[in-house]
Amino acid sequence: MAYDDILTSTDGPVLTITLNRPDAGNKFRYQTCLELFDALQKFRLDPQLRAAVLTGTGEKFFCIGGEHDPMTSLDQSQVLPIIDVYQAIDTIPKPVIAAVNGFAVGGGNVLHTVCDLTIASENA
Repeated sequence: MAYDDILTSTDGPVLTITLNRPDAGNKFRYQTCLELFDALQKFRLDPQLRAAVLTGTGEKFFCIGGEHDPMTSLDQSQVLPIIDVYQAIDTIPKPVIAAVNGFAVGGGNVLHTVCDLTIASENA
């Protein structure tokens, strides 16, 4: 799967997943959730990777939650993908570390709290 909303990189046994929507406050949308879930599942299954770091692009926002579309705000199917991401992080038997580099609001706050460890910058 090619990613549009996230970036991934590895440094030895560490995978870094970066939310890459800085103009939107690194908000997650349906596509972002699918990409995060895919990257987390690949991390889970790769025996060479021993830890993951989750962060956001830029210094202002880690993640300010989900994008809200008034037409679909009552449609639960738009909420379920982020719940899958939260559960994936919670059940991965390897450490997932949130590197919070800015505001973490709403679902972005939940995102870092489901990680095993949160490290916040002075900007957070």
